[in-house]
Parts: sequence; C-alpha cells; structure tokens
Amino acid sequence: TSQIDPHHHQQQQPPAPPHVSRPQEVKLSDLTEEVARELRDTEVKQMMKRFPKHQLMVQEGEDGQATFYRATVEATDPDWPFDLKEVVILVSFPQKYPLEIFTLDLPLDQDLPSVMGRHVQQASVGWLQAKHATNELMGKVELLFRPYMRWLDRNMERLFTEGARQLKKDIDVERAGLQFIRYQELQATLSEEPASVPMVTEDEDGGGGQHGQDEGEEEEEEEEEEEEEEEEASHLVENIKLSEPRRGTEVTADLTLGATSPCTAQCEKCDASIGATFRPSMLHAYADVLGYLDLHNAVATDLVLQDCQLTVGCLHCSQDGPVQNICYGQTAELNCEHCHSKLSILAESARFQYIQPRCTKTGPKDSTPSYGRKFRDPAVQKGKPLPETGACKHFKQSHRWLRFPCCGRAYACDVCHDEDQDHCYELATRMICGHCATEQPFSNAKPCVGCGGMMTRGAHSSHWEGGLGCRNKVKMCKTDRQKYTNNNKTVSRKAAGEKK
Repeated sequence: TSQIDPHHHQQQQPPAPPHVSRPQEVKLSDLTEEVARELRDTEVKQMMKRFPKHQLMVQEGEDGQATFYRATVEATDPDWPFDLKEVVILVSFPQKYPLEIFTLDLPLDQDLPSVMGRHVQQASVGWLQAKHATNELMGKVELLFRPYMRWLDRNMERLFTEGARQLKKDIDVERAGLQFIRYQELQATLSEEPASVPMVTEDEDGGGGQHGQDEGEEEEEEEEEEEEEEEEASHLVENIKLSEPRRGTEVTADLTLGATSPCTAQCEKCDASIGATFRPSMLHAYADVLGYLDLHNAVATDLVLQDCQLTVGCLHCSQDGPVQNICYGQTAELNCEHCHSKLSILAESARFQYIQPRCTKTGPKDSTPSYGRKFRDPAVQKGKPLPETGACKHFKQSHRWLRFPCCGRAYACDVCHDEDQDHCYELATRMICGHCATEQPFSNAKPCVGCGGMMTRGAHSSHWEGGLGCRNKVKMCKTDRQKYTNNNKTVSRKAAGEKK
C-alpha cells in the first residue's frame, strides 16, 4: 500500500495573489508618467463600475484621441423638492490627468434648462479648480472624480435653487422686453468689430452705472433709489430738486435741475459760482441708479423726492406718463393713462455715491496745481455717518435726521425746519440714522435697524418717574425726592431679623 501525503494537494494549488490597493492620491515628488497613467486608468475603471450601462455612454472625440463619458447623475436625497431629479454631465480625462483637472460640460440636449445648467457647470469648475489648487499647495495629486460626485450630491439642491432664481430673472427680463448680454459675449463682439459705433439699448440705459463711471471726467454724484414694484415699469426723471451746500462755507441751497440742462447759481455768503448738471438714467427692477450729477463747488446733501417729476413707462402698452408727489416709504398707486393698468411705486430711500474722476494718460496734463485738495463726500451715504452724526445746535444728543412730510426734506430737528422753511412743520414719519445713514420709519428710543446704534439718549432719565425710571438710589439724581425717601424709617426687630 502506498502512503498518501495529506499536504500533497495543498502544495499543488497556486498561492492566491495578494490584494493590491489602488492609491487615490500620490505625492508630487513620487509622481512619474507611469504612475500618472495608472491613476488615470484607475479613475476610468472606477467610473465605469460606478454607473450602470443605461446611465453611462462612451463617445469618441472627433480627433480620435479624447474620450468623452456621458453620465446621468441622480439625486439621492429622499426629500428632493424638484420634479427634475437628474443631471447629465460630459466628462473627459486629459492625457496629463491627474496633473490637470478633468474637463466637465453639461450638454444642452437634456431636460435641465440651459441657465441652470450653466450655473451648475460654473460652480463645478470652480470647485474642481479650488480643490486642485489646494492639492498643489499640499504637494500631492488626487483623483477628483469621486470627491466631485460626493460634492455634487450634497450640493445639487442648492445649485438647482440658485439656478432656478437666475432662470426666473431671465424670464422676467424677457417678459419686460429687455435683454441682458454677458460681459464675455460683449467683449467678444467688440473684439471682432473694433471700429463699429456702439448702439444704445434699453439695458444700457437702465444699467448705466459702469457707463457713467467710464465717461466721468468731473466730479459726479451717483443717486440710487431702492424701488419695489408690483407692476414692473421703467422710470426716467425729468426734473429733480436737490439740497446742496457750497463746499467750504456750509451754505445750503435748493437747486432744481432739469434733464441735461445745467443749473448755475451764486453762493449767498461768498458769491462763488455754483454749477450742477443732472444726467438721468432709466430706472427699472434691475437698476436702481436714478442718474448722475456733475457738480462744481457744491456737494449734494439730500434728494427732495416729493418735488421731483418722473416719467413712468408702462410695460403693457409701452406708453409714458408723468408722476409727481412721491414720498419716501409710501407706496404710490396709479393707473396707466392709456391701458389703465395698475402701477405701484415704492421708494424706501435715496443715497449718493461719489465717483472718483478718471485720469486720462493720453490727454494734456492740468497746469493748475491741486495742493492736496480733498473732495468732500456727499452727506447721505449708506454705511457712513451723517455730518456731525446727525446732531444740531438745538439737540446735541440726537443723532438722526427727521424727514418731514410737509415738504419732504430732512432736518436734524423741528427747530431747524422752522428756521429754514416758511411753513409750520408736521410730525415726521421717517428718519435717517446719524451713524450709518439708513432711512427707516420713525421710532423713538429704539435702535437703528441698520447698525443697531441708539439715535437718541435713553428714554428714562436719572429720576424716579413714578417707578418707571431709575430705581438705584446711588445713581438717582440728588434733586429727586425719592432718593432720600424712607432713610430714617424705623424698622422693627422682627423685620430686621427676617432680612438677615
């Protein structure tokens, strides 16, 4: 009988190959062409395993070198709020990947609107570039597709919400008859036609902020109004009334400016010449610039909106009509004179912004020396304090301006109003904070809604005030009879023992 070795079969079986883990990141110092090729192949294999066959399509490029992978990414959130639950992405890995980020594009032939797709693509490319730059600073390279898929799954709801907001804006703009051109498209058009004459469109009139800043060679004041409208309409101001002090003398004068017609006057104190020109711009739901001021020896202080004349254009019938007597903080409702559509206009506040003059390099140099001359900023600038923080000689502890409805002007107090005007004041309904120049409804002894600062001294003084005021006898005013009340009162031993 032959003996059978029990380990004979075990010796004939080949050993199992050890499991080799594929690295997801490598140091830059250890990266070679062979390692980069292995990482790229690993990324492609992982992507092929991640998506099923009906969600992944492989497309060859026209040059035959680049390979595009068309994948359908579905949202995994069980509480997904949108009807559209997927987005199609087109990915291509370059030959130098992962030294370079992979290209990402969202094709147009999908259910996702182009505006939302463009927003998702821009946000995704921005995240990839930031992640790649961070890895370079840390001295490593990393496979970015799987981290990108995790980021996209976590942020897809936010990206869809932001893209839907942009889509709604574009729909409203198209409904209003306007057209916004992106800066990249406009720059490409200008580079193709350098000698063409620029045309003025409706959105250029409405968004004239950058246009005015490029042309302004003189001192300009930019007026902005925060407008909220139920029925969207465009506005063009024909005449405005400003309160402007002469620079250096603090003499206030009212100037009524017409459209593009200059206004000149003389200072009552020093007989210096004062000049102002108003250049209006179109006002609509996406532009809050009322116009531009070219000032000479003057500074804008306040815009008297109640005396301004506006021209309102109805978007239903494209007809214009005049509007007057608009007050801050009050909704003015009117009907179109032609189609009788309801229009609603609300102006919360008006503020001025100083635009720095542009210095031209090719133009002739100014021969007059400046001697370090400094320009004074306008009085009402949101975020900056008012002159003297809104205080006056009558009320030095009051840091606000009151806007009186009788004339629509803002004064530090009612006494200042009566000294400057020829009519009796009415109770103010709005006020401007002296710390941050935020206009808001009138309220007494309450902090500012913008900066949270107190505009007046505390509502209660150092007196007793029937128990509502100061209760600390140490801080109480010595003239208050409640300060020394019950000091010599006899206290029984029983009561004194209970206190102890």
